Amino acid sequence: MTRRTSGNQPPTVTIALIVGLMMCLCFTAIAAAVMPQFLLMIVVGIGMILFFALQYFAWAWWLYPIVVRKERQHEEAESLRQKASSSEAA
Repeated sequence: MTRRTSGNQPPTVTIALIVGLMMCLCFTAIAAAVMPQFLLMIVVGIGMILFFALQYFAWAWWLYPIVVRKERQHEEAESLRQKASSSEAA
């Protein structure tokens, strides 16, 4: 019995994704032909997804480093206060 190596295997995941995308596009086209408002719903849905993606990237790239820096400053100030209070007690 021969074993297949990874180079000989067909790209089944890629094929499945392409077939799924084609089915979604066909369904959208048929639904838009029957119901013209359906295309507007798709556009609104894509707009919502883009809005949430924009918020995600804004938090990840811009705001998260600011929060980390402020947290670090707060921890440093807290450790300095603890050192000052322990030196006063001694």
